Amino acid sequence: MIKDRWRSTRARLSQETGTTDATGLWSRIDASRRAGESVELPSADPRRPVTPVLLGVLAVAAVLALATLRDRADVAPIAAISSDADDAAAFDWLTTPAYAQGNGTSDLPPIDPPDLDKVTPRRLVYQHMGGADGFITQKEGTDTLRISRDTANGVGRLLLVQTNRQGVPYVYSSSLDSIGLAVDGRLLFWDWQISKVGKPEPSVTMVTTLLPDSVRFTFVRRDGTPQKSRVRPANYEYQIRDVLLGLLPAIPLQLGYARSVSVMDLVRGETTPGFTRSVEMRVTGKTWVNLPIGRFHCWVVAYSVVPEPGEKRYTSKLYVDMASGSLVRAEWKTGESFIAEQSLVDWQVSR
Repeated sequence: MIKDRWRSTRARLSQETGTTDATGLWSRIDASRRAGESVELPSADPRRPVTPVLLGVLAVAAVLALATLRDRADVAPIAAISSDADDAAAFDWLTTPAYAQGNGTSDLPPIDPPDLDKVTPRRLVYQHMGGADGFITQKEGTDTLRISRDTANGVGRLLLVQTNRQGVPYVYSSSLDSIGLAVDGRLLFWDWQISKVGKPEPSVTMVTTLLPDSVRFTFVRRDGTPQKSRVRPANYEYQIRDVLLGLLPAIPLQLGYARSVSVMDLVRGETTPGFTRSVEMRVTGKTWVNLPIGRFHCWVVAYSVVPEPGEKRYTSKLYVDMASGSLVRAEWKTGESFIAEQSLVDWQVSR
């Protein structure tokens, strides 16, 4: 077919140019100039114009090519902050629940609803360290997780509050301001405070709303103006880690325990038939962990995640105190080479 098209193109060119004989071309041009004759140029371009349809196809192809190259080079952040009006929501269709299904999903059964009666008030302070290629190289500050209970409007609540990392200069500073669960596990509220360190711009609050199989994150300024909104599939690890660490005592860990988990399982969100999960928890053994604040007999938990649909699965190791259910140490795998450690440096059980 391509050969026939080429022959047809050559035939048209020969017909429209009049001759293909270039012999003595300069002599003919020189003779016409000496005779005072001028060459008449065609009044119209003999080539066929490019159609609007073809231009549209080429434009779409260029956009898709650039988007593909960008996706391979950079993974878009889960929650990026900007002072301008939201323009990120234009491509939210790329991360809908339908897109997430079937990519890195787990074959393990889902966890049972967490038993919140086992989560008692306490304060946990963690030291974070970071490194690469198997070596821990720098301190990344400390944060505090506070777990408490109260009653509001006649409803018993479990509150999780996590502070910013202290002692490390981040470009962005964010904290789990508070998450409130009813005693039966229903989500009451879930707000994050986010601010730019060293910038005069005001902080914003990220308000979390549960959708069927998805979570919507809406950034709201202090004056109440919504800034941007993003929807993320709930079967991946979006914002699940901090909630899970606060609710670890509510999960019945034991030897041989192997379950999949999503954020919907932790906060009683709605899932539809066929909903799949990518995060896995497996109890692989038990060991003693020695820390400056004490010695703990711990479950060893393999925490396996797929950060984004289609990405490689990474497995971290958690050490969970068998007596209290609290995390005392974690060895986080955060990429091909980057690693992080989290260790309990102070804790206090409240009444």
